[in-house]
Amino acid sequence: MPTLLTADPDGALTYSDVYTPSGSTWLLDFDESTVFKAELDYTHAGDPDRSYTLRIGKGGNVYSFRGVFGESVPPQFRPDPWVQPDYGGGSSYAPWVDEVWQMVAVDGALHNSPDASYFIHQAGVYLKTPAQTTPFFSPMLAEHYNPTTQSYSCVNWGQQAHTEDVALTGFTSALLYYSRYTNVGPGIIQVDQMMYNFGDDNMSFINVPWGGGAPFELWGDFYFESRPLVLSRRGLVWGHPGHPGKRNRRLDWMVQ
Repeated sequence: MPTLLTADPDGALTYSDVYTPSGSTWLLDFDESTVFKAELDYTHAGDPDRSYTLRIGKGGNVYSFRGVFGESVPPQFRPDPWVQPDYGGGSSYAPWVDEVWQMVAVDGALHNSPDASYFIHQAGVYLKTPAQTTPFFSPMLAEHYNPTTQSYSCVNWGQQAHTEDVALTGFTSALLYYSRYTNVGPGIIQVDQMMYNFGDDNMSFINVPWGGGAPFELWGDFYFESRPLVLSRRGLVWGHPGHPGKRNRRLDWMVQ
């Protein structure tokens, strides 16, 4: 898909695949360097409100988006009642694999929660079995940064997120997730995404984008346009009112 706007002459974009701390707070036992894959850092010469830093994780998803408002991606907090004793990841059982900006696909005929959950995540899997003690992100098969178009592209093999059910269900994944992040300025990011199903399962529900927001303040709305078909009208993330200092915030997507 061609970019909708031309690059902003008043702004400068820097690409990096070398990790440095973002300054964001993550309520996890794992260091941010575990998830980091690439960064697009945009600085607008005349208007700092248009500057941003976008970070892509090893799953090809957005795991951090910072601006003058701070960090907009949830801090990955999980309340104690959600944590089971046999989770290998403990309270950090969903490290940058759920409450991030990603694609999710479901075969509704096979999905039967709570014992046969079918969710193919772009980002990666939950650490819900005793053997899983470190993050596992959806393998990246290809990546490319184009300095001319100021875009980062990648392809990932999506994974069945609910690993605690796989031993019983035998669910597999035959989905490739394609993502491209383009700086089109001033302060605007174009995200192109596509799924390729090379298997026999029928993806009857597609959530694009799935995501949410940390406690922050935005001065406008988020608008998403999907061509040629609107695949999903909202992505949600849940708040935890019992932890006001650590609460995630629900964010509804508006689709043009």
